[in-house]
This record gives sequence, structure tokens and C-alpha cells, in this order.
Amino acid sequence: MEALGDFRPSTAYTRELGDEVRDVRTRSGLSLTTLAEGLGWSKGKLSKLESGRRGADVVDLIRLVGYCQGDDASLDRILTIAREGETGYLIRPHLDGVPDGLRALIASERKASSMIDYEAMRVPGLLQTEAYARAIMMSGSDPLAAVDAGVQTRMERQEILRRPDPAQTTFFIHEAALHSWVGDWQVMADQMLQLALLSAWGHLRIRIVPFRMGGQAWTPFSFRMMEFKDSEPVVHAANLTFSVLSERPEVVERHRSVTELLRASALGAQESRLEFARWADHYERLRGADDGSGRLA
Repeated sequence: MEALGDFRPSTAYTRELGDEVRDVRTRSGLSLTTLAEGLGWSKGKLSKLESGRRGADVVDLIRLVGYCQGDDASLDRILTIAREGETGYLIRPHLDGVPDGLRALIASERKASSMIDYEAMRVPGLLQTEAYARAIMMSGSDPLAAVDAGVQTRMERQEILRRPDPAQTTFFIHEAALHSWVGDWQVMADQMLQLALLSAWGHLRIRIVPFRMGGQAWTPFSFRMMEFKDSEPVVHAANLTFSVLSERPEVVERHRSVTELLRASALGAQESRLEFARWADHYERLRGADDGSGRLA
């Protein structure tokens, strides 16, 4: 396989590969310097590989995993990525219906300088309370252990919003998500309150796309667009069983045009914050109609 150039802007593909390599090295307990010296590489070469700024050929990757005494599963994942190559589309399965654990997605989120997230029917995963996330995952047929693992992964993923230099992120939430019951009134009340509180964070803008805007602001397809300081933007979209990440210009431009429509149609951040507080109060008031199950009688 032909190796990628010594230096290049990172892509979803190289970020995923680099993250896998970093994981193998850190689990081995080796430092960057020690591993680079052991392989006969410069420290810069290994650092660029781990940060997604260069690739490596299959032979180099086999040597690296072997030196780190990595397991067969890690080697298989790394070689599968390396042999796949750049296509402009990165397709990854998540048969549990939850993309939160996808290394390709997490690696891009960590490096993004700004993000735009649109959700048509639910609160975005990065903003969900633990109870809301659990109620969504419990609605499927997964065993309890899988639900617990999925909720934990989602909560851990939310830490990117609390990192020292967080991405400037705009969330567009369609009003339909505020009407759609998830769990019981308490789950919904707490979730609406959390949205109101998070919307006050300086690096977050959470805006409601109202029903009254009609079809011009409605798209049933949720997506996220991530931008980087020195790499091309990437779009992430998911369905029940797989995710797609793409940097192809026509894909990015199509989603950028949808984003501009959402910006023009959505309520402002302050007005949205007041709406979240109003919805929290609305669900709290439903306590009196609770039949003891948490749902309306």
C-alpha cells in the first residue's frame, strides 16, 4: 500500500487511524519517545501519525503494534483502516443503534474548533441528561447491560463540552423534540431545565427551530458538521445501524446551505433559553396528572 505523505491536514480517516495507534501505545505504557526510538522513527513522525497528520504503510503499522505487544483485535482494526484508504466517505457500523462509541466520530469531535448539530426529533446526545439518554436506549430491545454501557459512553462523550478549549458549538433543535415524550414528566422536566442551563454556557448556542417556520425549516435528517482550524470540514450523519462521515465538498456545501436556512429560521439563543425554561415548567405542572407511573393518567 502506498503511504500517505509525510505531512497533510488531518481527515476523518487519518484521525481515526491515529487515535487507534495512540490507544495501542498508551495501553502498552510506552511514551512517544520510547516507541519512536524503538521503531527507529523520529518523535515527530510518530506524533504526526497519532494526531492524524500523516499516514503509515501496512508494514510500519504491523511493526508498531508488535512492538507495543498489542492484541490481535487492535491489529485487525488498524490494518482494516489502513487498507481502506481515503474515499471521501467513512462508513462505520454501530449495530447497537448508538454512534457514541465510534472512534472516528470521537476523534473528529475532539479536534473540532466549531460544530453545528441539528436534531429533528430528539435532544442532541451531547446535551442529554443521563435519564433522558437511558429512556431512549431502553426503548429498544437491547439488554440492560448494553443500555448501561451505552449511557455511560454517551455521558463520557459529553466531556468534550467541558474541555479547557471547547469547540464553539451551535445546536439547532426542532420544536418537535420538545413535544416528543421520552421517559416520564420528570425526565422531560429535567431535560428541559438542563437545556436552559447549558444554553448559558459561553461556547454553546442552543436554538429552537419552531413549527411556525413550516416546511422551509424542516428536514427529517439530523446531522453534525465539524470544522477545524487547519483541516477540511466533515459532516456526520447516522441512521439506526451505521454512521457516515464525509469531507467531500459537495456534501459539506449541501449541509452548509441547510445550516444557513436553520440560522435564518431558528429562535435566538436568549428566546430559546426562555422557551426551555417554559417547557421545564410545563412538564413540572404535569406532576398533578401523574397516575403514579410517571406518565399521564
